[in-house]
Amino acid sequence: MNKDADSKRKLAKQAIEKASMLVQASTPKQAIALARKFGLPSDKLAAIERLTQLLKVDRFLKKHNAPEELHVIMLDLASDIVAAVDRPAGRKPRRMPYRYALATLAAAVTALTKSRRGVDAAIAEIAVRHDLARKELKDFRDRLIRKKVDVYSRHIYERALTNFARKSRAEIFASLKEIYVPNLS
Repeated sequence: MNKDADSKRKLAKQAIEKASMLVQASTPKQAIALARKFGLPSDKLAAIERLTQLLKVDRFLKKHNAPEELHVIMLDLASDIVAAVDRPAGRKPRRMPYRYALATLAAAVTALTKSRRGVDAAIAEIAVRHDLARKELKDFRDRLIRKKVDVYSRHIYERALTNFARKSRAEIFASLKEIYVPNLS
């Protein structure tokens, strides 16, 4: 029984080392070469190639100060590629633009609770203004705080929270007017 647990730990450690090597590869060619060395199936190799191409485009956009909406599109495409190859168990995740909007709204809730009002009042106010169910915004924010959401949503939440920290209540609501919450149906 101990040997079985030790072998599982060893395999998990090797998988983590391989994944970290792929992430740390400085060029797309290095990442693909490492993936081939590790014996990944061809569909995963193709996905890695597509992801590295998207990363090149995203780096180019950042270098040339492209609007944030273009970065969101890149994140959405990347999440679609990852989801197509590495489909997690359970229900299908929400689309990236929807998660982006919810993460930004959740950051606004957190920033607004720093003032005198409570979390429930801030959630209610933001949910009503964006025609969103209070429970959905509250649950998404709770998952964000517990770090049970994807990395992209967490990153967007933290960036928005940093942005909202310097703003007044009126400025936060002015910023939120620009946020579009896509219709799910």
